[in-house]
Amino acid sequence: MKEVKAFVTEDIPLYHNLVMKHLPGADPELVLLNIRYEELERIPLSDMTREEINQMVQELGSSSRDP
Repeated sequence: MKEVKAFVTEDIPLYHNLVMKHLPGADPELVLLNIRYEELERIPLSDMTREEINQMVQELGSSSRDP
């Protein structure tokens, strides 16, 4: 979880369309929304490294996920 914390505190501000919502007791996950703010997918982050999270976010940002 140290890697996820580093991503949250240091890397999220680098992304213009990424918002952090802290939910006490909840496992960290990335929630993908479409343009109408409808949930598309939830991706657990607990087992990922900071590098893996950044790579995934960059890949998601370069592809269109809205049907």
